[in-house]
Amino acid sequence: MVVGLQELHERRQQAQESSALRALHEIREAQASFREEERAGLRRYGSLEELVDAGLLDEALRAGSRAGYGFEVHPSPTTPEFLWCVYAIPLDPDSELRRYATNHAQTSYLLPGAGAPKAGCLLPESAVPFG
Repeated sequence: MVVGLQELHERRQQAQESSALRALHEIREAQASFREEERAGLRRYGSLEELVDAGLLDEALRAGSRAGYGFEVHPSPTTPEFLWCVYAIPLDPDSELRRYATNHAQTSYLLPGAGAPKAGCLLPESAVPFG
């Protein structure tokens, strides 16, 4: 019985992490499309709300969460025409779910540890690229 519960827990965790990675991919694609359109004379990246308002992301992501993860989308405060990042952070800080990020470089990262994301689209030095 314990083995069955452990396996169920692992499958649930895998499903949540897969959902978070799909959302990161969707956000990355939405950012690329959003930047293609000029806004106020500038081609720039958008916030989560702007991406949803533009019809590039599902309304369900407007609240910034899905499948046990919270998503923080940050266009650069100084150069939003060039830089952005998004973090997928478990809503339960005590969960065993992994933390992820992606950015303007179109690379996905695993974020070891439980520290807060850095401001200004800077990934922690401990970020590990994958995929």
